This record gives sequence, structure tokens and C-alpha cells, in this order.
Amino acid sequence: MDNILIIHEDKVFLRCMRDLTIMVLVRDYRATINGDYQVRPVWMGIRLCGYTFFHENVLVSKRNKQDTARKVHELRKRGLDEEQIRVTLASNFGYIKHANSINLFKKFGMEKSLGKIIKNRRVRPPFKGMTPNQKVPFSSLVVKNLDNDGGGGKIGGPKIYLLDYLVQDSKIDKDTVTVREADSEGRQQDITRQIPAKVLAIRFKKILQTFTTTGMNGEDSETYIFEKMLDELGQPTDIDAEYYAFSGSRIMIDQALNDFSPQDLPAPTVIMQVKGKDGKYYTKFT
Repeated sequence: MDNILIIHEDKVFLRCMRDLTIMVLVRDYRATINGDYQVRPVWMGIRLCGYTFFHENVLVSKRNKQDTARKVHELRKRGLDEEQIRVTLASNFGYIKHANSINLFKKFGMEKSLGKIIKNRRVRPPFKGMTPNQKVPFSSLVVKNLDNDGGGGKIGGPKIYLLDYLVQDSKIDKDTVTVREADSEGRQQDITRQIPAKVLAIRFKKILQTFTTTGMNGEDSETYIFEKMLDELGQPTDIDAEYYAFSGSRIMIDQALNDFSPQDLPAPTVIMQVKGKDGKYYTKFT
């Protein structure tokens, strides 16, 4: 048995119907009654079949929203792009679409509007042959050193295999600089200007496992198992997945400009968060 819904304008009548209904179901049908029965006004919404019905709109129940949000988050962590998530969770999204769900899809980051399609096609990844779907948040790559906080150990992002990098002008962040320029009368004066800040773009693979072997000459060498690309059903293929990310870390930009060069790559590394003498946290290649 499922829900029973009785609508009436008189609360006294509804309370009598509630008691009579429970009595008949228990006495004549030996039914076990869910304790979640109540008399309440319809403006608060009628919860039925996973939806909440109001006078002018229909919303998805909180449990279904949270369940779908967790699944979207989990699939994103596994590296699926938006279209692969859409295929994998087709039944969830199909259920949600029967409600007023435009804003909900926007919160999921799964709305399929023409404006979003145009925006994605105009995005130009910093590395040739890559697509916007291969971009990952830089924060997901950072390993936090808990020893700095007295916690011990390390948590956070994966070990990565750095393939390439670029230092370029940021399209978002600006730096404020003061320059001396001559005015119309030839007098030098300080002028404040805003210029694009520098940003580091990195191309990499995620290392899942590392194996160390010792050769005949006694030197150790490492081999790696990388995260794989996923097919439309979310199953791993035989192709190594490649990603890119952006960072405005001044330490990492300085390392990329002065401590190594593209000729030193590819190479394994970890992006570590460290605590400076000033008490602030910084990220760097280690």
C-alpha cells in the first residue's frame, strides 16, 4: 500500500477521517500504519511519490535531491564529463525533469542550455588537442601536510605525472603596479595600473600506483599505473586520462620559470601545501 490523501476544507472532518481510516485499516486489513500521517494545510505542500506539490509548482523531495547530488559529485570525482554523467544518471534526471527543476539542474551544474553550450565551445584549453571537459579544479590536486598543523600525515590530491606547462596571463586575476611615466609637460609621475596576473597551466596524468625496480647497474627506476579514460557508460578504457588545471601560486610559477624547464618533463611530482614562516599556506611542486 502507498499513500492515502484526503483533502477537505474542515480540519475537524479531516481528524475524524484520519482516525476512522486508521481504525478500518488496522482492524479489517491488519495493515501496519506508517507514523508519518498528519493533518496540515495544502499551502505547506503535499508530499507524494517523491515530489512536493504546491498550488503553482512541483518540487522534488529533499531525499531525491540529495541522492542525485551525491551521485553527480561521485561521478565527477571519478573523472566523468557532463555528458557521461547525464547518460549514467538518465533515470534520476528523467524523474527530476517532471518537477520545476531548472534551478536545481543549475546547482548540479548539469543544465543543458544553448548559452552554456556556446560558452563551452568558446573555451580554449591552454594545450593543443585537449577539451574543456579535461579541466579539473586545482584544489583537488593539492596534498596537505598535516605535520605543519600537528596532525601528522598527509591528505589530499594524487601524485601526478607532469607532462607540460605554460606560464601565461590570467583572464581573471589582475595585479596592481605603479609605474613612472612622463606627462604632457615631460614631468615624471607615478601612475597606478592594473595588469593581468600570471597563471600557471599544467598538463598531467594522475598516478594510481608506483612500482620501483632495481636494474642490473643497481639504479632504481619507477613505472606507473595511470588513471584511465572512461567510456560513455563510465567504464575504464585502456587509454591514459590526461587533465589540465590552472594555478596562480607564485611559488609554483617561480619554480616553473627558474627551477626546471619543459625539457625536464615528463616527470612525477606532488603539489604540496606548506605553511610559511608568516603563518600563511602556500603550494609548490615537491
